[in-house]
Amino acid sequence: MPLAGSPEQSISRSGFLQLQEQIKFRQLEAAFEYFDYRKKPSFRSCTAPRSCLGTCAAMLYDGMIRIVDSEGQPLEAAWDPNDYLSLIGEVTEDWSYLKFPFYRPQGPDEGAHRVGPLARLNAVRGVPTPLAASEWELFRQQTNGKPVPGSRYYHWARLVEILYCLERAAALLDDPDILGTDLVATSNEVHPEGIGVLEAPRGTLIHHYWANPDGSIAKANFIVATGHNTAAMNRAVLEVAKQYVDGTNLQEGMLNRVEAAIRCYDPCLSCSTHAVGQMPLVVKLASPQGEVLSVVARGGA
Repeated sequence: MPLAGSPEQSISRSGFLQLQEQIKFRQLEAAFEYFDYRKKPSFRSCTAPRSCLGTCAAMLYDGMIRIVDSEGQPLEAAWDPNDYLSLIGEVTEDWSYLKFPFYRPQGPDEGAHRVGPLARLNAVRGVPTPLAASEWELFRQQTNGKPVPGSRYYHWARLVEILYCLERAAALLDDPDILGTDLVATSNEVHPEGIGVLEAPRGTLIHHYWANPDGSIAKANFIVATGHNTAAMNRAVLEVAKQYVDGTNLQEGMLNRVEAAIRCYDPCLSCSTHAVGQMPLVVKLASPQGEVLSVVARGGA
């Protein structure tokens, strides 16, 4: 069934179903490969913070927000995204351009949390499509139904979500609203304030806007996925560095392991810092005693 209005880019439901089967095979193949690495320290590393945040409805779009702890118990079972400021605080550090979001009742340290594919699969109580649901159950079996902690599992979680998206896309091809002709909603009404929360591929995305009477933006607040995961990425670097990096004999392979920990979170520094122009950067190399051995600066820092 072609998508309305796009005959040159039409796609069939059967085509989606065939693609599902291809992804299914590749997913299982990758999952078995992960089984081989599951008992290695590099696979289990980077497990803090343990709290996970994500929407609890249709996995990726719409619904209330859910936060669970390391045991899978809800810290917030279902709270309205419009009230995000009452539950999510933010702190800054003088050594980072990123903000550090946290769950207010627990404070900045204990309240650090993760978002994104791994966090979503840990936070949800089920997956609404059959093939992805089966893979989700296998995924959760790794920890006997409790949240899966290791950061490397983000990659497996992405495979489960890809399968879910393919199943969901095939179902949407039969949605009469999508295939209809009412494509644009128009309005001259200006709302003074608006909050949008959804699940981007990297994780939970919060946009909050305040508007002037003429519709121009008076101010805005963003909490993006990379911001949510700031503490997790920092701890991941620390954990991996402690395991693999020898400061007296630094080798590329050691740094590759650190990079692998960061890549689990698929960070976007440009969208999380909102820096204008070239971002000033200072890198300091310090000894164990805190003595600064070398400094490299860029961009007027």
